[in-house]
Amino acid sequence: MLLSPKTHNNPDKDKLELLYKTYYKYMCKIAYNILNDFHLAQDVVQSAFIKLLENIHKIEEINSDKTKSFITMVTKNIAINYYNKIKRQKHINIETLNYILVNNDQPMDEIIDKEIFDTVASHVKKLNPNYKDILSLKYYYNYSHKEIAAILDITQENVRVRIHRAKQSLIKRLIKEGL
Repeated sequence: MLLSPKTHNNPDKDKLELLYKTYYKYMCKIAYNILNDFHLAQDVVQSAFIKLLENIHKIEEINSDKTKSFITMVTKNIAINYYNKIKRQKHINIETLNYILVNNDQPMDEIIDKEIFDTVASHVKKLNPNYKDILSLKYYYNYSHKEIAAILDITQENVRVRIHRAKQSLIKRLIKEGL
């Protein structure tokens, strides 16, 4: 027996619709500010909603700072990827990122442990946006490397390296502040 759309209750669909109604214009603004093109911004928002749908089960509250922050990160990263792709297509060489794994004898995971995250959160906010986003996805949202790679549209190796570099940067900041 098939259920009619009115009698079938799909909480994920309802949640996605509410996300759309709540954040569509906000997401368009973020994408437009990066791309300066309304049509590309709409493409970015569409891609962002696909990413959100893939992670809809992890969004608990629609109108929360946590959800808005997550939506901001997803939209911003997709827009930046679009921007970089356009620049590569135009053969304009933008700053190239070279991820080199640096050996480190100090265990970094001790510093970014969940128990002390609140203590260093203010320092995380001051980091480079790429580092701030990757640490937030890993330690605040508890996403795996595979999930982060899918959200940011980068390889798992790049996720691992960015997390490593973000932790290095955070440690330097904390040491500089005497913490």
